[in-house]
Amino acid sequence: MERNRWLDFTPLLDVFLILLFVLLINRQISENQLENTYAAEVEALIGQNNQLHIALRQLEEQESSGALNRFDDQVKYQFLKEQAIVIDLEIKTTLNRLWINEEPTSIYLVNNEERRENQKSRIKQELVREFQRQSGKGTLLLVTLDTDEQVYRYAYLIMQEAAQEWVRERPLPASYVLQIR
Repeated sequence: MERNRWLDFTPLLDVFLILLFVLLINRQISENQLENTYAAEVEALIGQNNQLHIALRQLEEQESSGALNRFDDQVKYQFLKEQAIVIDLEIKTTLNRLWINEEPTSIYLVNNEERRENQKSRIKQELVREFQRQSGKGTLLLVTLDTDEQVYRYAYLIMQEAAQEWVRERPLPASYVLQIR
């Protein structure tokens, strides 16, 4: 009878060993999949790192050439400032306030045909005042016109007309109006 008992446990032992073998194989497959996934992710990160290094080098090259251009522009600007009287006219905000050389004036431009000539003459007076303040700095006159995005077109046109009329009246050998916007 003992012999029969021993035989009864043999199939159970076989099933247990088969399950253990299947479990070990699945574990081996899972580890291989994890290793492959990890290797693929590492390679992708290395590729992204290389692309970022290339982009960084390109940006550094652009920045160094941009710095040279900015330095060149600064030299030109300094030369121009030494040789010319530069008056910057700018209109800011929806109130159309006139600024001359980054300083606000008391002139607010309005859309009124009856006051148009009066507004232009006030702009010319401010230009004369600024010209006299800078007088003797150069033989060239440059008036720049600029606005921000909130300014109305009629205000810019009034400023442009006033500047062009005033520049035509200046006694300097070379007088120019430069429209920045």
